[in-house]
Amino acid sequence: MKITLSDLVEEKNIWEKNCLDPKVGFCVRGEDFDSNEINFSRYGIAPDDMGPTFGKRFNKGDLLFLTRNPQLRKVAVADREGYCGEKVVVFSSKNSDLLEPGLLPFIFQSEAFCQHTLRNTIGSTNKHIRWKDVVSFEFNVVAGSRQQNALEILEKFQECYKNLNESVLAVKKLYQDLIDSEIGKNLETASVGRKRGWKSLSTVFRINPKVSTTGDSRPYVDMACLDIELPKIDYKSETKSGKSSGAKFEKNDVLLARITPCFENGKAGYVDFLAEHDVAIGSTEFIVIRSRTSSNKKLGFYVVKTKKFRHYALHHMEGTSGRQRVSARVFDEIFINPEVLSNLSPLMQKFERIEETMITLRNKKEHYFKLRQALIYALLGV
Repeated sequence: MKITLSDLVEEKNIWEKNCLDPKVGFCVRGEDFDSNEINFSRYGIAPDDMGPTFGKRFNKGDLLFLTRNPQLRKVAVADREGYCGEKVVVFSSKNSDLLEPGLLPFIFQSEAFCQHTLRNTIGSTNKHIRWKDVVSFEFNVVAGSRQQNALEILEKFQECYKNLNESVLAVKKLYQDLIDSEIGKNLETASVGRKRGWKSLSTVFRINPKVSTTGDSRPYVDMACLDIELPKIDYKSETKSGKSSGAKFEKNDVLLARITPCFENGKAGYVDFLAEHDVAIGSTEFIVIRSRTSSNKKLGFYVVKTKKFRHYALHHMEGTSGRQRVSARVFDEIFINPEVLSNLSPLMQKFERIEETMITLRNKKEHYFKLRQALIYALLGV
């Protein structure tokens, strides 16, 4: 039997913006969703982490769907009550006779639903989908006698997937904690750094160094090539004329996304795919960071990944709302302890070992994801 999501779910649009319940201690922001996951691994703290557009109430068991960039498959089941913003739709099952409610998250994660959202996405800068287009998704519902069996299989597989994801998150935390404990603790703002005799980042690194190029074809790196966690740049063999506008960079440079929301998402990368003295071109929204010495070529990447750098840069962005950018002047205003610049090799090796572990776990997770998608199709036909 063919049905639409509108037959199965109903939106819960409960706003308490002007009368927040003090007993509700959590909130969900866009960054609290993990792509392809059906459970939340973290929550924000209400009201501290809540923006001005927050105040929509959700309860334990509700499903939350992020309408912005729907191709990221950000939909999850809340395991507690809290608040979210206007870009998150809160909904629940309204017809358990047609579909077992526990199967809804898997329908929203299916390949067929993802393709549906891509066809119905609107907006050029801030891509999103309207709820009416979400619930217009049509599919053949499996017979009720098969639904419970499908749910049991998917839930057992999801438990394995969840355990793997917890390992991924644990290693991510270890990586970030190491960056902050070894690099972040050696950063300070100008007022403190000068008193301690530390060096500004702009004296340790060259920021947006001038590079001359000819009109020959050059490797081109766009924003999508940068990772949100690891230094590896996913170069796609794309090229552009050397006279094209955009950031110019060389081997061993660090690229930092300066524009919202790419900066907040953590996009940065270390250039290791070029030959010596080759010049490549990148997005106009990159800041190029080049070490002034050969002994700390990769250090710039870990500096911009520290919570201390990111917090300062985020609160000193320039431009209009929605199109704010990190200014190169933050490298004049953040100072680094010169002692950290000596004998960096053992620390870099620690970082690289954790990065290798993260890549291995990512590959396993990708394999599990493909298996889950195949199961969803085999059991539910979507």
